Amino acid sequence: MIPRAPILVLAAAAAAFGQSFEVASIKPSSPAGSHAPNDPLTLSIWGATLKLLIAQAYDVPIEQVSGGPAWTDSDRFEIVAKAASPATQSQKMEMLRALLADRFQLKFHRQPGTLRAYALVVAKGGIKFHAPKEGDPPPVAAPGALALRAGMKQLASIIAIYVTGNFPAPGEPPLSEPERLPVVDRTGLTGAYDIVIDLHRSRDWFAILEPQLGLKLEPQKVAMEMFIIDNAMRPSAN
Repeated sequence: MIPRAPILVLAAAAAAFGQSFEVASIKPSSPAGSHAPNDPLTLSIWGATLKLLIAQAYDVPIEQVSGGPAWTDSDRFEIVAKAASPATQSQKMEMLRALLADRFQLKFHRQPGTLRAYALVVAKGGIKFHAPKEGDPPPVAAPGALALRAGMKQLASIIAIYVTGNFPAPGEPPLSEPERLPVVDRTGLTGAYDIVIDLHRSRDWFAILEPQLGLKLEPQKVAMEMFIIDNAMRPSAN
């Protein structure tokens, strides 16, 4: 069992993080969401709900975030925040946590729960990709393919985008509407792997995962740590 963490301790811990954004603008945004190109000094997000911001800051599927007033699911925000010195993506997410605690007065607790999800697992025949050797260049994608060097958690996040959307390949009919569930890594594989996926003929991940990668998606109930919002306030206008 995961003990319920004291609400005020969680908020105080975020606010007390040693590094914070030097300047941060938060204002209402249109639903169309996007991220600016990677910039070591700047975090730019458009069209994100508070629940989506929490999910990004804590690197969890949005389905793990619940509770709070209705607007946390509907109101969308634009955030442009600048750090005093170059920061990694991980450091930016730490600063985003502090920003949410400060500007949204966010307080939450964590508790164990279960969600229906697609578990990404290794198929019976085993995986069909490999870990890179030292000095190996990153994989290169041919037209219509996806190439990446990534861990299984990152791969699960990418698959979730395709599974919950409808992205047919050129000339392919629209995909059947899959059940909109998060994708979680249950492969047991650690480290980074070189992965190349041919999406030219099909983007139906339920069909291409096993023959191309030796992985498959299994819908099941998965134990997850839930983020329960206890307090949130709309930020004041900049």
